[in-house]
Amino acid sequence: MVLWLNKVVLQSRNVNSQFRAVVGNGSEVRFWIDKWRGELQFKDAFPALFSVAKDKYASVAESWDNEAGIYCCRWNRSLSNAAEFEQADQITSLLNGFVLTDSDDRWVKIFVWRLEMDRIPTRAALRRRHINLQEVSCALCEAEEETSLHLYTGCGFTFRVWSAIGAWCKIDPFFVFDVKDLLKLANGRRIKEENKIIQGIVMVSMWVIWNARNEKIFRDKGAKVGELVASIKSLSFIWLRSRSRFKKIVWKDWMVNPLYML
Repeated sequence: MVLWLNKVVLQSRNVNSQFRAVVGNGSEVRFWIDKWRGELQFKDAFPALFSVAKDKYASVAESWDNEAGIYCCRWNRSLSNAAEFEQADQITSLLNGFVLTDSDDRWVKIFVWRLEMDRIPTRAALRRRHINLQEVSCALCEAEEETSLHLYTGCGFTFRVWSAIGAWCKIDPFFVFDVKDLLKLANGRRIKEENKIIQGIVMVSMWVIWNARNEKIFRDKGAKVGELVASIKSLSFIWLRSRSRFKKIVWKDWMVNPLYML
């Protein structure tokens, strides 16, 4: 059980690293932990400062003085060495010109953006780049050439994953012909938050499918539909609880219906 929990937490960190925040009012974006300015999370870009930050999970809104135009983090002690002062100068420079607004924070999934642009390294994509491959068929079904379109909309294995996720989300049976169709599965829901939750689950599913594909290719680990679905439910549960107002969602209820709280 402990090993399974550790694996889920590690996977959730990988999922979180694939999200970039577009900051509005800063209330839902964590200053140190989330990726929102620059190429790295601040905890990784400025480790000396992060080590002495008093509230490592503080939001951007809690860490930024909009009137003064400076960050206002609280420290466990006064900054005292060259590395800390140097990183303080660097973070000040990086945040030059930043302002909070009245709009909501929103999230952009880096991997999904690359997938929409057909820029993930599928076997077909690698061959187009003149990389010599002995095998170009889909790693999960071995039925057709592995393109991003096939992997996410034409693969028999992933079809079963999508069917299970659709049933879990109470979505009527569906057929998709493009990656963008998957991102539109949440469209038309009567409650706005339903759209956000389902779209988040779809994005997590895309990431889990890609990881399963990589595990098969690089570690020869066979993929099982049930394991992927369980991983999607676990990771999306952690993702939603850390990215929304639903901090107290209940695991057993979530497993039955991810929209139960609405």
